[in-house]
Amino acid sequence: MRRIHLLFDLDGTLMDADGAGGLALRRAIAAIPGAAEAFAAIEFNGRTDRWILREAGRRSGLPETAFIEAYLSTYPRLLTETLVERNPRPCPGVPALLQALAAERGVVLALATGNLREAAFMKLRAIGLDGYFDGGGFGDEHETREAMLQQAMRETAYVEGDRVVVIGDTEHDVRSALAVGAIAVGVVTGNRSAATLIEAGAHVTLNDLSDLDGALEALLRAGE
Repeated sequence: MRRIHLLFDLDGTLMDADGAGGLALRRAIAAIPGAAEAFAAIEFNGRTDRWILREAGRRSGLPETAFIEAYLSTYPRLLTETLVERNPRPCPGVPALLQALAAERGVVLALATGNLREAAFMKLRAIGLDGYFDGGGFGDEHETREAMLQQAMRETAYVEGDRVVVIGDTEHDVRSALAVGAIAVGVVTGNRSAATLIEAGAHVTLNDLSDLDGALEALLRAGE
């Protein structure tokens, strides 16, 4: 049976973490000499955490391995704290959509996010949606989103003939989807406009995922 692999971005697509991730990051880097200045000069959108950490380490002048280890030694604990402090929540329509998709035969759900694997599931647990995903592609394992998507396809046992649909809220999600031959569905629930997603090449653009029937139709029929 031909399967459909639905690879979801996390922040801005499945959920709004209410700044919990950024707050944890700022607290984690505060204890690393030179880290704050290094991070301040980096454009985060569309980047994986692995790329961000390597670039910040380079800019800080600290040994890369020591820089990354220092960050990772505190970030997960701090994220746990900030998720409690802030108000993380699903994006509109997401819980009902995931429930419906999980009941569809031949549909595989996975993540494709620049977050650390551990952090991604921490965020999902905070809003009660971690049970829908077993794996995917993550930002601590790959520097590029294309490699991240390829990892997600491997983890979901993609075989020739299956369809892959990437759902995300930025042009980076769209372009990486096109680069690996996937269908790109843009969702305007982050900080990018529909026009930006369309210009990047999105096959389908949705304002959000609150129209259950419309979202199901878009995701399950995309690329047919």
